[in-house]
Amino acid sequence: MIITYLGHSGFLAELEDVYFLFDYYKGEIPKLQKEKPLIVFVSHRHHDHYNRKIWDLRKEYPHVRYVISKDISMSERMRQRFSITEEDLKNILRAAPNQIYEMDIWGKTALKIETFRSTDEGTAFYLTCGKHTLYHAGDLQLWLWQEEGEEWNRDMRNRF
Repeated sequence: MIITYLGHSGFLAELEDVYFLFDYYKGEIPKLQKEKPLIVFVSHRHHDHYNRKIWDLRKEYPHVRYVISKDISMSERMRQRFSITEEDLKNILRAAPNQIYEMDIWGKTALKIETFRSTDEGTAFYLTCGKHTLYHAGDLQLWLWQEEGEEWNRDMRNRF
């Protein structure tokens, strides 16, 4: 497995049979093999975890799928803006927290996706793919802030 850091919370993981792109925000995505499946994960809608350029990847990579947090709009207006067709929707999984999803990667590999509720917004992802296990937290973190006071911090500790 090769992991490439793309900045902030963005990572590209390359496995033998598939690429996983997590929370792409900025930086250059390395050139990928077009025949290898690409699965794009977006943990939540904040601009530093979700760059709308991910929708352009469909033009360059024919085997792309998306796993996006349910807090990301898929309204008709948004679909029109990014030319997302009914056929494209078949390759978009809208992931809710605290769920388990299974995905067949074009008949090659089985992918199990477990999601967890973030302490901020959206989801964290725990993946099992063949012999590999990956975890991407998104904004799941113990957010403790002195300026927020003890009640806030106690609630955050409980949620974490």
